[in-house]
Amino acid sequence: MANAAGTKAYVDQVTLPPDSELPPALSDFFHAFRRPETLARAAKLEGLGLNVDSDLERRLGARIVETAP
Repeated sequence: MANAAGTKAYVDQVTLPPDSELPPALSDFFHAFRRPETLARAAKLEGLGLNVDSDLERRLGARIVETAP
């Protein structure tokens, strides 16, 4: 496995949580995402170009910090 897919498989083995942890984590994520302040931040990010080829996508970390309250 000396290719990118093989390397990713090794990294996934040691960095991903067990499948049993996914359902509660997703539940917590969706609960947090319903908060008004989170929805407002997501709307602002969409307006700035979230999920399209844009400056936001290319500089996502810095742009998210800019939208923080």
